[in-house]
Amino acid sequence: MSYEKFDIALLDGGEAVGKLNLFVVEAIKDCLDPNKDREKTRTVTLKLKIACDASGEKAGIQYEVIPKFPSDSAGTDMVAIQKSTGMPYINTDIQPDLPFNPVTGEVTEIRGTK
Repeated sequence: MSYEKFDIALLDGGEAVGKLNLFVVEAIKDCLDPNKDREKTRTVTLKLKIACDASGEKAGIQYEVIPKFPSDSAGTDMVAIQKSTGMPYINTDIQPDLPFNPVTGEVTEIRGTK
């Protein structure tokens, strides 16, 4: 068994730093997602738990890489309710987003109509 002076880059054969790098890149790429709030911070944490043995001559290291990205922006959709049956229906055709008030259901702007 060979030993080297401890370096975080050697932890778990480089896996800890590899996962950290991977999630940092993902956090940066997440900034491009149009469904995410760009004002919110993305966080990547490397959490280490170090437990000493009874003699104090050895320590076990448990690590966890924890990414935290903002959730997607809230979405909205419109549901039509058939009066006679009370059954709700949703339009499954692909259509541009229409700005509407989700409380009243009122469409606040109609675009592309002639």
